[in-house]
Order: sequence, then C-alpha cells, then structure tokens
Amino acid sequence: EDNLILTGSHDKTIKLWDTETGKVKRTYELKKIPLCIQYNVGIGHTDEFIVGTNYKKIFNFDLRDNRINKPSEVYDEHFGSINSLTFIENGDRFISTCDDKKIFVWDCGISNAIKHVADPLMHAISAAALHPDNNHYLGQSLDNKIVTYEIRPHFKRNKKRTFEGL
Repeated sequence: EDNLILTGSHDKTIKLWDTETGKVKRTYELKKIPLCIQYNVGIGHTDEFIVGTNYKKIFNFDLRDNRINKPSEVYDEHFGSINSLTFIENGDRFISTCDDKKIFVWDCGISNAIKHVADPLMHAISAAALHPDNNHYLGQSLDNKIVTYEIRPHFKRNKKRTFEGL
C-alpha cells in the first residue's frame, strides 16, 4: 500500500503507520535499537522490509506474517552498528554497511553474505544509495569521499569514480 511508512525508535520498536489516518497499524518489538529501515520495492517483494540495528544484526520482516515480532530471516555477520541498507537487483539482493568498515552483499532469504568487501584502508560507509541506472552503488565514506561500486557483473570498487573534498 502506498499510504504506509515505517519508523524506528530508540525504545527498540518499529511502527507501521497509515499516513491517511495517522494511526499505527502494527508495532514490531526488537531487542536492539533500529538504526535504518528499508522497504523492498522489488517485484514480488513489496511486503518485506529489513532493519539494521545498533548491534550487528539485520532483521527481515514480512508484513503478511501474523507473527509480528518474528523476523523471517536474521543476517548476522557484521561486527558493529549497521549504517545503511540498499536493495539491488530488483530486490533479490541487498547491500549492508557497518561501523566495522565492511560492505556485505546478501541474497535475500539467505543468512550468509555472498560478497565481503573489506580493505585496511577503507573507512565506514555512513550512508548509501543506488544510482538511477541500477548498475552503480554510491557510498558516503567517513573520510569525506563518495565511493562508487559497479554492481554488475561483479560487485567491485570503481576507483576512477571517487569524489573527494566533501
């Protein structure tokens, strides 16, 4: 539905709001603080969302599931607070960034990351977005740079496309 939004709070809850009535439709209770929430708007995935928390876990929830506080999947390979979540490839995969200075690529529904991006010279990515062409991923690095990655054919850094001096 187009009239729904999700919000996360330091009281460790996520609320699904109806924007037309202003009423809460559902409340999801977590044991961690939600830091980032992302709807999956890919074809066949529109009833799902993922939540990155303050302590290394990413939860996948299905809005159709009546077990409100039971995630359909838990992703748990990072070692710090989750900074950003970005769906790619029509919602079949997503990218997570973390304070641990790593980027992981995940297949939705599989709890093991399929790609790990880590380098001793990397800085944590605090925010990220998918380029409108759906082939490039951009991240705001904590060393005041915007770094770019090519999604296809293999997720890899595009060193020619780094924007500095922010």
